[in-house]
Amino acid sequence: MGQRNGRSAANGLPPRATPVNRSSGTCRVAAVVLAAAALSLLWLVPSWSLVAAMLAMGAGWLLRLPGQVSSAPGVPDTARLHSYFEVGLVGFADVGGDGCIQSVNSEFAAMLGTAPDQLRGRMLFDLVGEQDRALLEADVVAVLGGQQERFASLVEFVRAGGGLVRVSLAARGVVRTDGAVEGLTLVAVDMTEILQVLDRLRDAKVEVEAASRAKSDFLANMSHEIRTPLTAILGYAEVLNSAVDAAERAAAFDVVRRNGEHLMAVLGDVLDIAKVEAGQMTVECIPVCPARILADVMELMQPRAEAKGLTLRLVSAGRVPQTVLTDPVRLRQILSNLVGNAIKFTAIGKVSVEIAFEQPPNGNARMHAIVSDTGIGMTPEQIERLFRPFAQADTSMSRQYGGVGLGLVIAKRFARLLGGAIHLCSEPGVGSTFRMTIDAGDLRGVPMAESLDALLAEVRSAASGPKSAVALPKASRSVRVLVAEDGPDNQRLIQAVLKKAGHTVSVFENGKLAVDALAQQAAAGTPFDVVIMDMQMPVMDGYTATRELRQRGVTTPIIALTAHAMAEDRQRCLDAGCSEYATKPLDRRDLLCKIEQCLGRLQADSSV
Repeated sequence: MGQRNGRSAANGLPPRATPVNRSSGTCRVAAVVLAAAALSLLWLVPSWSLVAAMLAMGAGWLLRLPGQVSSAPGVPDTARLHSYFEVGLVGFADVGGDGCIQSVNSEFAAMLGTAPDQLRGRMLFDLVGEQDRALLEADVVAVLGGQQERFASLVEFVRAGGGLVRVSLAARGVVRTDGAVEGLTLVAVDMTEILQVLDRLRDAKVEVEAASRAKSDFLANMSHEIRTPLTAILGYAEVLNSAVDAAERAAAFDVVRRNGEHLMAVLGDVLDIAKVEAGQMTVECIPVCPARILADVMELMQPRAEAKGLTLRLVSAGRVPQTVLTDPVRLRQILSNLVGNAIKFTAIGKVSVEIAFEQPPNGNARMHAIVSDTGIGMTPEQIERLFRPFAQADTSMSRQYGGVGLGLVIAKRFARLLGGAIHLCSEPGVGSTFRMTIDAGDLRGVPMAESLDALLAEVRSAASGPKSAVALPKASRSVRVLVAEDGPDNQRLIQAVLKKAGHTVSVFENGKLAVDALAQQAAAGTPFDVVIMDMQMPVMDGYTATRELRQRGVTTPIIALTAHAMAEDRQRCLDAGCSEYATKPLDRRDLLCKIEQCLGRLQADSSV
């Protein structure tokens, strides 16, 4: 390399035997090409450094473009070339054969945080960081020595005020007429924004891939959670069909019922999380007895704990109010999920539930529930995944412990709806502690029990009266019911339930037949008293059939029956003209109660 001579170039381009000229339009096209390449190549190459190198090669392509600039009359070629040199959208520089910078444009100087005059006379190698110096020197020597025509690389410039800037640098030798290389022409592109975009796109790609894996894991877990109980249900249905012993039939029926309830719980969790995420979940704020809710949860969870040989304890810290203001259904779900989760992941030891209440001088009280276990515990990485929908601490847990990863997500979001939160502390091999906090309303003036045991004793005493078997509601009178349902199994089930209640039933397999039958019976003077309308049927669905009946002036009560159980589904049925709404799987008690309610309202309206 030549020695540093400190010479500075004149304002124009240095004289060359064969100058390389560029138009500003070419520069703009090149800049667009570079940006487009940055956005598109991320998905084709494994790292941003390779993308940047390819962009540097694109900058080098500029140096290979042939070009001649036609001078306008009276405008010297040198002035015109200098104008293009200065307005370029990328950095340009001329370097002498000794490696000394002769001239740069404003864009090149801006990358280094200085003015063009401050760079003239400096050595090119002084502009880069130490880690890039040796590589740059080797490339420059190779071009100046004629071993290669050009080079392109990604280097870090050291800015005048400190700090580094990543630059895509391309260079080509300036050749005299005798073939000797007298210097270099450089093209530099600031890669900062491009690399930031690439990083964001790469992060987005990672998130998309993680979401795809989570979806696959969820579908696998859901398949397991559905297929397992279905296997038992279908298998024991065969047992019921062939069993002759009463005890065997009873055991088979219990298996079918228990697995059916599990399927309903899975479906309920999926619907709950969907409602919360859609902003459709509403909560009540009514006076409830916390001791009664705790007693229900402990009674539900005690058999699970006993089956695993675990001790399940319930204690309180301080006095306990007889009532709090909250949503009893959501509070029961939160506590059931927390305690059930603790039992699931504890093999030996105990699960304890501690309740405490805190009443500030002003404002509402806080209810605290601390659920601790001596189970497997979790690492910080597992905790970070725990409250994501459809995710568990790791994928092996779904295989070993079951579940679809929604219970704790639902609990946390319900706690937020109730004005609180859930926090977790855990240590692998030691256990976990979940702390739930919710708004309990203003407890000033509310009667307080000295301990939870005292309040539980009152609750159990009130509930210890004689119990009678739960029976289906008796029909106030026998009525004619039209059932529109396309599923043969559901037809038989609904018909059996209604006939057992004392009603007369006519079944039709689609809405068109149901509308025609209603019209015929009304014309004959024997109208139906109630209609049970499935909303998803062939030929004519329940929504269309109900609207047509209402448009004809039919006032017969219509009870919608549908497998769609979201809040908007209920409203859609009512908007179509239905009087009531029931969901599948069929709840016999609920259906018969809705029939009685419809008949009661109809009778009240007719007596006015």
